[in-house]
Amino acid sequence: MPWRARRERLTAQAGKVRQVGRVGHGAAGAEIRLAGQARSDAERRFMPPRFVADAMLGRLAKWLRAFGFDVHYDPSLDDHGVIARARERGAIALTGDTDFPKPADVRVIFIESDHLKEQLEQLVRDVPLDLTEARPFTRCIVCNQALVPATRDEVWRDIPPFIYLTNESYARCPECNRVYWEGSHARRMHEGLTALNRSASAGRRRE
Repeated sequence: MPWRARRERLTAQAGKVRQVGRVGHGAAGAEIRLAGQARSDAERRFMPPRFVADAMLGRLAKWLRAFGFDVHYDPSLDDHGVIARARERGAIALTGDTDFPKPADVRVIFIESDHLKEQLEQLVRDVPLDLTEARPFTRCIVCNQALVPATRDEVWRDIPPFIYLTNESYARCPECNRVYWEGSHARRMHEGLTALNRSASAGRRRE
């Protein structure tokens, strides 16, 4: 079926789905806000730190981005390149290298553990970082760009038909064009973030 005709058919079916009730939402009670949507006064006051992660911390960089933090990650950068990028961005350098340089004008945090939960607990303690003030799902986990809202009609070519039928809110990365939406993957990510936040916060209270 040609895409134009398929789109018209999907639009008609979507109207019927909305009459019955939306499905495929994120976790119950969870609100996944897209970049550009209204934020509370507390969110506007939140000024999150920026990070530059070295080649050893790719997984940590991805999860910090999932929380909404600005994390530059380029595995091709050597130690001095990471320092230079952190200096340019006014960011904290994160490293897993015990021999990493420690210049006076760049803050460097050595990540002690190889386990993600313990890495986050350390950042909560050492930055300090309050994950409850983070804004999950507002940044591309692949290329770190802030997501921009998109309509269903703008992204229909890039999403599966079922997603078109069951979701109305979308966001797109302006750099790589990856499309994000509420769904099972977002629910699993939210549950993971919640668990990590709980673990990290518990670690901070033990200090």
